[in-house]
Amino acid sequence: MKVRLIIIAIFVVWGAYSFNAQQLPESNLYTFNKYNINPAYSGYNQCLELYGSHLNQWVGIDRAPSTNFFSIHSGIGENMGIGGGVILDRASFISRFSAKVSYAYR
Repeated sequence: MKVRLIIIAIFVVWGAYSFNAQQLPESNLYTFNKYNINPAYSGYNQCLELYGSHLNQWVGIDRAPSTNFFSIHSGIGENMGIGGGVILDRASFISRFSAKVSYAYR
């Protein structure tokens, strides 16, 4: 009986950390900003690239979801790249800010 309770407790703790009910950031510009999908894309074109986008859903409604993306990446040398990005996602009362930095070697 004690083993069964321990197993149930492990699944409850695991579930509390792995299940996610928040809205993911929305964007329809994935074809233009490949860096947001794959950080290994940084420096692919061997030039400085800046991307920014703003998506505002349900215009005119209070606390409507909105998402802002900004990313920058560039090539370093012949086969290296570095980049970074910021995402601000707001949906109703929930606001999430995330930032990332990446390094790519080809």
